[in-house]
Amino acid sequence: MKIQAYDPEAGENVREILKDNSLVEVFDRQYQVLAGADCLAVVTEWNQFRNPDFERIGKELAEAVMLLPTKTREKFTFFQAKQQAQVPL
Repeated sequence: MKIQAYDPEAGENVREILKDNSLVEVFDRQYQVLAGADCLAVVTEWNQFRNPDFERIGKELAEAVMLLPTKTREKFTFFQAKQQAQVPL
């Protein structure tokens, strides 16, 4: 498994800290992480992630699977293709 990550604030620091870890790649743009990915986990509630481009994500993810946190952080919203369900953690 390989992790492709994006963080608009900590990206540069994370890239430096994990530069010797071949299993983690940090990108400069949020949608770059989709290339070749099977799953997308968004684990923040920052404003720029609140209205994702679902059509773009669905086209670029290999399996079209996403996990997005709800405000309570007790559940994730799970999307697979065009289906949606909430699953408890």
